[in-house]
Amino acid sequence: MSLNVGIFGGYEDSWSLFANLGGLYSVGDVGFLKDVRFGVAVSNLGKPFSKTTLPGIKPAVTEIIGEPGEPVTYIPNAGAFPQIGTLQLGAGALLLSTEYVKIGTSLDFTTPLFQNFIMDAGLQFSIKDMLLDIQESKLEFTVTMTGKESKRVNGLYKPETREILLHNKNFKTDNELIYTAVHEYTHHLINEENIVANGGREPPHQARSHTNYFWAKFHALLEVAEEKGYYKIDLSSSPELEELTKEIREKYIVPNGRLMQEFGKKLIQAHALCEKSSIRYEDYLDRVLQIPRTTAKTVAQVGTLPTEDADLGFDNMKIVAGIKKPDERAKAQEAIKSGKSPDSVIAMMKKKASETDPKTKLEKERDRLTKTINELTHRLEFVEESLASL
Repeated sequence: MSLNVGIFGGYEDSWSLFANLGGLYSVGDVGFLKDVRFGVAVSNLGKPFSKTTLPGIKPAVTEIIGEPGEPVTYIPNAGAFPQIGTLQLGAGALLLSTEYVKIGTSLDFTTPLFQNFIMDAGLQFSIKDMLLDIQESKLEFTVTMTGKESKRVNGLYKPETREILLHNKNFKTDNELIYTAVHEYTHHLINEENIVANGGREPPHQARSHTNYFWAKFHALLEVAEEKGYYKIDLSSSPELEELTKEIREKYIVPNGRLMQEFGKKLIQAHALCEKSSIRYEDYLDRVLQIPRTTAKTVAQVGTLPTEDADLGFDNMKIVAGIKKPDERAKAQEAIKSGKSPDSVIAMMKKKASETDPKTKLEKERDRLTKTINELTHRLEFVEESLASL
């Protein structure tokens, strides 16, 4: 039970003093409804304002002003405001309550002295609270369950309105719903980063939204969701999938890594023999082996890795082989072995590469701009000379 009392100032020659009285009763579970609650409140108990002329409120009294023989002026008077004894009734319950998702509903009735009748309903979700618990966001956003099924997408994010839409009829489990919710929330967090970076001067845009940075951030958020118990990827729930995963890794990923590693060593050997025989290696690749030069270069780099790196798989071996510094290469190898996604490892290496001294960064930019200006200046001189000779 709660009791609230408020004193409010006067309006023209009127004054008001009233109190609000309310209570809440918890029933518990009723059928499929969980945590059923009923509430009742009576507000505006006391003396209301007795004379007001408020727009939008139906007049209770009409005052007529004017002398005999003069035009009559009608002034609508709203009468008592607020209405005495406004009764409010409400009920709320959880429609769905699982370990990770709670969906609730509420219904409220308001009768201001029965002059008006107001009814409102609402749904409450805990998805937003879960997302904020995974990573805080200072940029306001909404999460909406569309109640629809979509064959095109499971959800989407609207950067202009900062709205996450989830087509909840696409999902059979909470896990699937949470995966998509975190995916769309990643878009929101990146949108927030962009707004902070440009000071809000540029409108939100979605030019190639699924970048390497996006996937790295998304996977990092999923890891947090797993640590907090919101999300899980448990292969043990499907023994058949668990066995198939083992087969894919042992019969395809690892052997493919070893095969491509041997292939790289053979290309290195072919390169040496081409030089010994005075044959251009590029022409040998283009017209004899018919292999793109970039592919041959990548495979040859993989051929220089230690034999045990074949267990990483060919695609991960390409990432490791592209890192020049031994200490950074070792960190990348360890990250892959610990379960980090390839995008996360690439983003980690890019972050290390970008962590340079600000002065050095500016000096490199100055040198680059100077070179460009000189080239353009020479080109301009050539164009002017050509025009003068015509």
